Amino acid sequence: MNEEDTDFVATASTIDRSVKDLQRCTASLTRYRMVVKEEMDSSIKKMKQTFAELQSCLMDREVTLLGEMDKVKAESMMILDARQKRAEELRRLTEKSASMSEEQLTELRADIKHFVSERKYDEDLGKAVRFSFDLEPLKTSITGFGSVYHPNTGYSNRSRCSSTSSSVTGPQETPPSQSSEHRPPPTKQIFQGNRRTFHGQGFHSGGGGQRYNGSSHQARNNHHAGPHRSQADSTQTSQPHGHSSRGPSHQHNGLPQRPPRTPCP
Repeated sequence: MNEEDTDFVATASTIDRSVKDLQRCTASLTRYRMVVKEEMDSSIKKMKQTFAELQSCLMDREVTLLGEMDKVKAESMMILDARQKRAEELRRLTEKSASMSEEQLTELRADIKHFVSERKYDEDLGKAVRFSFDLEPLKTSITGFGSVYHPNTGYSNRSRCSSTSSSVTGPQETPPSQSSEHRPPPTKQIFQGNRRTFHGQGFHSGGGGQRYNGSSHQARNNHHAGPHRSQADSTQTSQPHGHSSRGPSHQHNGLPQRPPRTPCP
């Protein structure tokens, strides 16, 4: 194993570990998604329970204050009713003042003076029957009540490496021309005795020798044979088939035929 193979194996091992890390991180994201959903549901449930308790406390406080107001109202009305009765009693005594002695008149005047002196309590009683509150601090406390945690993460907007981008979006290699791959091999001529045999596209072997599928070779042979070929063909046609020892070999089978040798003049 040479150095290039060693580097390739090391790189493949590194990317395999990266793929496994990515798979584990992806699985963790699915788990964290479920954790976030469960935590959100739990927090919303706690929030609703908390505000329900606050509303319950406010309602309880409202009921308590309303009850106290009813008690104060009843007590105040009792005091005012007693004061009203005392005022009527004193007024009736004043109507009988003509028949009273000097001592009774002195006592009546003292009771009226005392009753009038307590008028300031009547004013205080009217002021005390009211609801007092300090709303702004409570509103501020309610406005700042509770908080929601916002995750402060260190995620970065790191883009893909330039080398990865160039390898992914780089130009593709131009495939080689198909004309050079599918170009037919050149035709070969093999001389066997007095015959020429052609090998290549358009020729196939079968029967008694090489046979050509087209007509271009026959026309070319006729052109080269000239008048000698015509004379040989006429001679073969006029010969009876019974005098031939080869039989079908004198028939035209599409193979190039060598004209018979004639003596020179």
